[in-house]
Amino acid sequence: MDLEAALAGSNYKSRLDIIKEHSETLWEKDTVHHTYYTLHGMKHSRAVISMLNGLVDGIDPDKGLTNPEIFYLLASVYLHDVGMILPYPEGEDEAKGISARKKKPYAKEDLIRDKHHLRSGGYVIEHADNLNLDHVESEYVRLICEGHRVVKLDTDDYNDKLVGNNERIRVRLLAALLRFSDELDISYQRAPKKLMDILEGEMPDYSRLQWLKHHYTSGVGISDQESNGMRKTIVEIQTQYPDRGRGKKITAELIFKPIEKSLKSVDRILLEYGLNLQLNLPEIHFTENLDEIPEYIYDIYLGQKLKVSMEIPRIKSFVGRNSELLVLLSSLDKNIIIIEGIAGIGKTYVAARFADEVKDEYGVHWYGDLSEVSTLSSVMQRLAEFLKDNGRPRLLNHIETFGYYNIDVLINILKNELVNNRFVIFFDNYHKAEDELNPLMKQLLYIESSKIVLITRQEPAFYNVVDVGENRIAKIKIDSWEEYEDTQEMFRLRGIESADDTTLREIHDRLHGHPQYLNLFCILAQKSKPETLLEKLLEAREDAHSYLETEVYNSLEANEKLLLTIIAVYRIPETVDALYIVNEFTDVDEVLNSLINKFLVNEIGIDTYNVHEIIRDYCLNDVKKKKTLRNYYKSAAEYYSSKDANPESLLEASYHYIKAGEHEKSAEIVINNANDFINKGFWNKIEYPLKDAIKTFGKH
Repeated sequence: MDLEAALAGSNYKSRLDIIKEHSETLWEKDTVHHTYYTLHGMKHSRAVISMLNGLVDGIDPDKGLTNPEIFYLLASVYLHDVGMILPYPEGEDEAKGISARKKKPYAKEDLIRDKHHLRSGGYVIEHADNLNLDHVESEYVRLICEGHRVVKLDTDDYNDKLVGNNERIRVRLLAALLRFSDELDISYQRAPKKLMDILEGEMPDYSRLQWLKHHYTSGVGISDQESNGMRKTIVEIQTQYPDRGRGKKITAELIFKPIEKSLKSVDRILLEYGLNLQLNLPEIHFTENLDEIPEYIYDIYLGQKLKVSMEIPRIKSFVGRNSELLVLLSSLDKNIIIIEGIAGIGKTYVAARFADEVKDEYGVHWYGDLSEVSTLSSVMQRLAEFLKDNGRPRLLNHIETFGYYNIDVLINILKNELVNNRFVIFFDNYHKAEDELNPLMKQLLYIESSKIVLITRQEPAFYNVVDVGENRIAKIKIDSWEEYEDTQEMFRLRGIESADDTTLREIHDRLHGHPQYLNLFCILAQKSKPETLLEKLLEAREDAHSYLETEVYNSLEANEKLLLTIIAVYRIPETVDALYIVNEFTDVDEVLNSLINKFLVNEIGIDTYNVHEIIRDYCLNDVKKKKTLRNYYKSAAEYYSSKDANPESLLEASYHYIKAGEHEKSAEIVINNANDFINKGFWNKIEYPLKDAIKTFGKH
């Protein structure tokens, strides 16, 4: 849709021309207040309108924009950034005060950037007469301008407004459209290289990072897709970077994540009007002749932040767990927080959101999945590396000097570091290493300034009623959704609006509010009517679950099944490099994106993946030829053998060789590395494998 053309022939066209001319005059004066910001002005406004033209095509035709709404939206596009070029004489003093409170550099330019949406709104009210807006219209344009960033859009201020005789203006929808389309204008055309070269000598580091963000973005595209009567609006991003490994991380953190965050803030609003947006993973091209982000800028703005973002599982949409999240946030006065629940119920999902909420207040470390080969010494090693990354090298120095012989000394060093800092450390799948780690957790019960979060299927045994009574422990049980509204929200976010209220309630009851099985139902409901699926759903809970697993798996494309199986072969989350153990893939990223959008694959941070547990066994059992599955395990074993020779990788290689039926190779790993295993505290993990290895070689 061409929004400006839609106003042709109406009085709104001439009124919009007045606003455009006014805005253009302002930008032509262009003051020093935004010297180092990426280009805004009229080119940016036109780019935002281009994005809007693509987005509004996805709105339900019955809920399309009216001419007055188009006028207020376009007026806001031309005015939403004018706050960046207004004089701000008191800005220096205000910025100094903020810098003192935050205890970090904060300049006037930062203040202008952070408040420009509010200043733009104020400008609209002050200059309403010059903009040919009456007192009612200027208020609505103000709201839309201010709503293009940060402002909460779910307040009463953004409820529908009336103009004149029964003309309804959906300011919440208009602000949401402007916010997301504004975020999408990130291409290199907004940060010309020649201009960047001129400015970069005195350009502040943060501003330079923003210029580079645009420089690496080739383009953003919006297209519609229709399948089985369901429409989706697809957002595609293409980027370039000179280094493959770092490029993926930077693209995810610097380019993709802000867009993803912007979409999360408006997706529910847009869905109310039928605009079902799917944000595809970026397509990354590697171009060696580009300049990299300077190392010092990378370290300051991306280094540790990027490391944290790479660790925390990525959450596509947060549904139905707000009460649990509030309980977790109110539990930060406890020392150890336990998140307990059955497989697939959403423990990691809630914990990841919790981690994201507290990362500005605490130093977050997502340890990730504990496994069957995790030991107290291996955990201490990784915690020591985390502490060193945060300027606390004492524990790692001690390990490198004295090894793991006196574990009590290591625990005391760890305790001191946690006492003197504010960290939150998340351990997923704690039940897999509980026997190993319970002695450590018993010691950490008395650490107050830092927090430990354990994600587990069963209640650990390292504490007692006294610990609970003295508020050292918080326990949060993650159960099925009780509220039908949560199921309703999930279906709406997935773009499934064909089911009536009665059908949705029955689906919720029959699946007992289990989020992952409701997700499987949603996958099928995107191709079949919910009512038809409900008729086929068996009454018994286990039978219904089995039916959904089977039907969803059978509905996948062959390449999706293959990739899902490969990921399922690994016991712990693995990087995309591990998935190339099979040479049949032509485009892993495309298939991964499809499986992630179906919520069948979890993205653990950046570029690391695992399969939802409730479908893992089904994937592996579906491989018809045992030889094929053994080959997958053998390839996984070779992958682990090729990695750094750390004990955990070697034990994973040993495990996969056994699953592949190659016991001799497994035995070789155990015997050849026995001394290293013992020195690094893995004796109890190799005692029985070592005996089996000796038996294996004794047969020859």
